[in-house]
Formats: sequence, C-alpha cells, structure tokens
Amino acid sequence: MPRSNFCPTEEKRLSGVASFLQAVFSTPASSPLTALDFLSWKYFAPRPDWTGPRSYLLDSGGSITAHGAVWPLTLITPAGRHTAFNFIDWAAEASRPGAGVALLQQMSRLAEVAIVLGGSAMAQKILPVAGFKKSSPVRYFARPLRPVAQLARSWRWNWKAPARVGRNVLLRLAPPIRPVPGWSLDPIHPQELSEMFGARDEGSGGGARFARSPELIEYYLQCPIVRSQPYVLRRGPQGRGYCVITHAMYQARIVDAWVPSDGSEEWRALFGLCLLRALESRQVCEIATFTSSESAAAALEASGFLARGTQPLMFFSRSGLDLTGMPVSIQMLDCDASFRHEGTAQFWT
Repeated sequence: MPRSNFCPTEEKRLSGVASFLQAVFSTPASSPLTALDFLSWKYFAPRPDWTGPRSYLLDSGGSITAHGAVWPLTLITPAGRHTAFNFIDWAAEASRPGAGVALLQQMSRLAEVAIVLGGSAMAQKILPVAGFKKSSPVRYFARPLRPVAQLARSWRWNWKAPARVGRNVLLRLAPPIRPVPGWSLDPIHPQELSEMFGARDEGSGGGARFARSPELIEYYLQCPIVRSQPYVLRRGPQGRGYCVITHAMYQARIVDAWVPSDGSEEWRALFGLCLLRALESRQVCEIATFTSSESAAAALEASGFLARGTQPLMFFSRSGLDLTGMPVSIQMLDCDASFRHEGTAQFWT
C-alpha cells in the first residue's frame, strides 16, 4: 500500500477535493458546500491573517485519503497574540484507518493553537486521543420568527410538527419583538468599525478572544453562499457596539457581536434590534447564534431566544498555552458555522 504524503492542496485539484468531500460526507453534488467558487474563496482567496495554504491532503498514490482545512484566527490572551486556526472540513477515507488522526496531528503544527468546535461523535472521541483539551462551553440559541412559513419549508414533517409550530408561535410572540427606545442598529462599512475593533481586542481582560479587523470582515462578506451585513449599535449618536448578521437560506445568524461592557442593557438592546433587522427579510423564518459569554447568553434568553444545547470548545496548543481555565470568547465568525448550509432549510427550533 502506498505511503500517504501530507501536502497542501493545489488549486488545480479543487474538483478532486470537492468530489472527496461529497463522497465522505454523503453530500449531493448540488450542495453549495462543495461548489468550486465557494471552495476557492474558502481555501485560496487572500486573507489578512494567513499567508500559507489553507487546505491540506493526505495523498496516497494520487488518491486523496484525508482532507482538512484551516479557518485562520488570531488568539488574544493576557500573554499576547498567538497564531491559531479552527480545524474544518476534516474528512478521511473509511478504508484508511488512522488517516484522519495523522492529518490532524500534522496540521496541528501549523499554528500555536488549533481549535475544534462540534464535529461528529467519532471526532469527539478522537480529539482527546490526539491531545485536544476542553476549554469554554459554547451555548447555542435560536428564536423562530415566522413559525408557519418555517414549518412549510422544514423537512421535519412528523407527528410532532403541530406541537412544534404551536411552541414556536408562542416563542415568536413573547417577549414581543419591537423597537428599543433610544437605541438603533445601523448598517456600516467594515472600515468604519476600525476603532471599535481596536477597543474590542484590547479589552479582553483576563480572558481570551479572537481578533477582528476591517479586512477580515471584508473577506467574510465575499463568501459566495451567504449574504452578510455589519451593523453598528448606537445609543443616540454614540456607538456602543456592533454585530454582523448573515442570511443563510431561511435562517439569519448573528455571527459576530460585541458591546464594550457586560451590562445587560447593551446586550439586550443589541439582540432586540437584531430580531428587527432579521425580520426585514421576508425569507427569514428563524434567527440563530452561539456564544461562550455568560452575559450574552443571559441577554439572549431574556430576548426570547431558546437554548438549543451546549458543546465544548476543544483546543490543542503546541506552545504550552493552557486555555482550560481561561474563558475564551468564541462566535460563529470564528468557524464555518457562520456560513455553513446545505442549500436547504435546516432550522434549530
């Protein structure tokens, strides 16, 4: 059996990667997740925070046996800035046991810190064996916005459907979605958020967070399978935070959000106005997000969002950085949850 070779993906092999991912994940050829323009953006379009390759293969005799990709990050801790990435698009040929682990171990050397959020049950078993440890818990939230239209577009037609739509109608109505007096959420260009990004990154306190920049947001806005818009939160004329809302099929996602304090008033104003912004699109049936912030989680619940589960953030550090006892702020923009969808309605509520 030929020995596997670890190598970066060449752009001319992109169609082969797409076919491999379709086969391993049982993804239809029509899925936007394996469209060549999307993979080209994700793996090859220039980014401000990563100069090396972002897609890697284990190749055996010209055949792909495993694949993994980098979603670049810059981790800010009290000790400084660290190169990091989220390990995504991890797939391995079932007939080659150990190929996925070998690829994971090779790619973990590409930065000071590698993180993984979610993944299959098998992946969750493999990660601790490969040296990954648990860090902050990440909590998932969603709120239905158009329950009847949501049911009409949902694939979950079963005997539970009437009860689910009844619950979602109640969730849509209480607490009521309405303007927040004295506050506004206005569209803004990423470059206009430069000072706010600086304040956000400097204010990490005793925890850790992943850096933001106008150039990073501009790169994200070019994603070909979703539509996104940054907003600034204002109280009167004063900027008090920002967010990025993404539209993926019939679901709106709050993929990035920040306010300068842990005060519940600012968080609740932000999430309350996000609900109104999401409703502006008649296609949106649900709004979703996740957070590792206790303050944000409390404000989401107060804003009528339904808790949809918790997953641990897993990390591997080759530099000895220990995140097990350190709160790590992570949001959808820090992984492929910000844009991932199968081209069909997939709701959380």
